[in-house]
Amino acid sequence: MPEVKANPDYQLVMKFLELITPGDMDRQSSNQLMMIGERIANGGSLSDKEREMFQSVVGAMPMGGETPSPTPPPATANTGMTDAQKRMAEEEAYFKRLREEQEQMYNMSQQAMQEQMQSAAPMTSPRPMARPMR
Repeated sequence: MPEVKANPDYQLVMKFLELITPGDMDRQSSNQLMMIGERIANGGSLSDKEREMFQSVVGAMPMGGETPSPTPPPATANTGMTDAQKRMAEEEAYFKRLREEQEQMYNMSQQAMQEQMQSAAPMTSPRPMARPMR
């Protein structure tokens, strides 16, 4: 197993797993992530699209103890909102972006799976023809 841990794709997926909390993903997304993990553990690798998606999510997330610092939406910048209301709006914007990134990741992994399934070699032998009746 040491060779799997040295795999950069494995390390990227593990960083992603460290950043999510239980309940962040629905069952289908969770199953999809487990299939990706199994593929890597069996010597496979991430597709370029999957790798790009994981890197964008990992790069956007705060690391080890950092607090998220979302950019406040322009609508809350100079309104008469209290600090608590502004903080809630900022958190909502942050979680909205997080959900969108997770949905994008799921969609990209679904697309990659479809491409893999379509890339299977098509059957090339012709269908047997019946002899004409005399």
